[in-house]
Amino acid sequence: MIREDINQYILQEARKIFRLDDWTIQRAWYGIYSQCKTQDVFLHDVASDIHIVTGIGGKGMTASPGFAEANLSRLIS
Repeated sequence: MIREDINQYILQEARKIFRLDDWTIQRAWYGIYSQCKTQDVFLHDVASDIHIVTGIGGKGMTASPGFAEANLSRLIS
């Protein structure tokens, strides 16, 4: 569920910093991310060319580039 109150608060604070002619939000996106409850990341190789990997819930934008590099190295080595 997109929280319109949060969007409006962010816009209110942004108006203190930026000057824009139009503050209309044109598009919004709501994402739901998979998480493994027993470990940070769930990895399962179904076949040599099919792999299941969950997202790193709650820290994905920070940790994903490093994890992706390590995981791809594992897959291509």
